[in-house]
Amino acid sequence: MNTPEPHGPNFLVVGAAKSGTTSLSYYLRQHPDIFFAREKESHYFLFPDGAPDYRGPRDQEEFVPLIISDRERYLACFSAGASAAMRGEASVYYLSDPKALRNALDFDGQMKFIAVLRDPAERSFSAWSHMMRDGREPVENFLTAFELESERVAAHWSPGFFYESMSLYGKQVGAALEVVPRGQLHIVLYEDLVERTDETLAGIFSFLGVRNVDIASERVMNPSGNPRFRALNHLLTQRNPVKNALKRVIPYEAGTAIAQRVASWNLKRRDLNEEDRKILDQRFGDDIAQLGELLGRDLRGWGGRGRVRR
Repeated sequence: MNTPEPHGPNFLVVGAAKSGTTSLSYYLRQHPDIFFAREKESHYFLFPDGAPDYRGPRDQEEFVPLIISDRERYLACFSAGASAAMRGEASVYYLSDPKALRNALDFDGQMKFIAVLRDPAERSFSAWSHMMRDGREPVENFLTAFELESERVAAHWSPGFFYESMSLYGKQVGAALEVVPRGQLHIVLYEDLVERTDETLAGIFSFLGVRNVDIASERVMNPSGNPRFRALNHLLTQRNPVKNALKRVIPYEAGTAIAQRVASWNLKRRDLNEEDRKILDQRFGDDIAQLGELLGRDLRGWGGRGRVRR
């Protein structure tokens, strides 16, 4: 086990994608005792030997450049937080690969992990909507795209296009618990983060060992939907020279708030239709039951009943 870097991360938000991790990152960044890296999706512990050769639509332009494989560059993400009690980052595919969790524990044996999990049918549909929003998903029918996962894996597309496997939390959490001591893994349900935000954040702060403070938690971050104006969506969500230039002159928090407000206005919500929902509920039923047993929670609110829509 390596000696922890004095200014490296000591906690990670590990997933799941489209389950509220961007909102949680925004909340954590407000805490005076927490430093949260601006670099989201660096996935250092998943790709320590170099960025993968992903070949899905615009993977090389949009996702691969986010990956950080160089140790010094990764540690530099936390240099401004040297005095913070807790230092973290969010990379949503860590949870899906025990190798990444083992690498993080090799980096710091006391590393803490936070996962946010969402009704898998809603998560998978939101992930597809997100890719449609950004013009990366080539298949306009959700269920058709959902069924193409094996072909996409074989063609080396990035995990953002894997609408089924990235939603199998029972499998993922079961594997994670074989690697991570239970006291170092904190699991939150998306519904709790949305409906009982203050209580849920208090639990996270307790897990991290920091004081409970009031957080501005009314804003929805990184929404999915159908853009009213695609050029505006491109400016706000994808890598481009204008966005990079604005980042250099607008303070981070103010820029984030403005961008999210405009992005939400520009999107018209997509909803999962009931026919597709029934198919997915059957598909995910056994995995939901497995997760419920692992967490000791009744997850019957998933599977189409009592859904939280944001």
